[in-house]
Amino acid sequence: SGGRVMKNVTGYDVARGLAGSWGTLGILTEVTFKVLPWPEAAVTLLYPELPDDRAVELMCTAMGTPFEVSGAVHLTAALADRLPTKPAGVSGVPLTALRIENFVGSVAYRKEALATALKVYGAPLELNYEDSLNFWGDMRNLSILTEKSSALWRISTSPKNGAALIAAIKKHMTVEAYYDWSGGLIWLEVPATADAGASDIRRAVAIYGGHATLIRAEPAIRSAVEVFQPLSPVLERITRNLKAAFDPQGILNPGRMYAGI
Repeated sequence: SGGRVMKNVTGYDVARGLAGSWGTLGILTEVTFKVLPWPEAAVTLLYPELPDDRAVELMCTAMGTPFEVSGAVHLTAALADRLPTKPAGVSGVPLTALRIENFVGSVAYRKEALATALKVYGAPLELNYEDSLNFWGDMRNLSILTEKSSALWRISTSPKNGAALIAAIKKHMTVEAYYDWSGGLIWLEVPATADAGASDIRRAVAIYGGHATLIRAEPAIRSAVEVFQPLSPVLERITRNLKAAFDPQGILNPGRMYAGI
């Protein structure tokens, strides 16, 4: 696990199987972390006022360039206004951010080249090294999503479908979205209704593809709504077989993710 080359043979890919299983397949007794050097330089290019679909288009375009963009996020206006680190005078508008980091000379060249490649989206604002570290620290810690009066969903989908999926949900409720992974990972704040918007969100996910997990809601809502993405019959059969293989006695968090599993 963690090597440059993986040779798949018969059997289970244990590392990937355990990821996201919420302790239902095994117990970790030792964890090895791969760490990377702290970047010598970093800059963040900010594009204000882009609607969701254009922002996702920009992020996907940026990630497809050879300029090694290491982070690409988009925030709706309300979430962007919660940021403690942003350029002065920028408020009440959505923000799209691209990160470039590494050695000083490399960052300077790639920043200019990327801005030129994306000039159709306008001239970007910039965050310096310290502000960039603070900005991406807030992104990593989800510090802009601490509004506990709302429910919070984590949606994974294809980046190209992210904006359309959220637009479909917006037809039924007011939402605030934080797009990560170029739009493939979406953190979604919704009103704390009886089902936290589950029926409308699941319907949109079914149309555009992906899966949604209810991360934060009142205990009564979480007990009444399926927290994890409902399984298709095929996936349920595979899940039950994996559970039986890893945990034949059924002692590891039974029912933690799905009833009866």
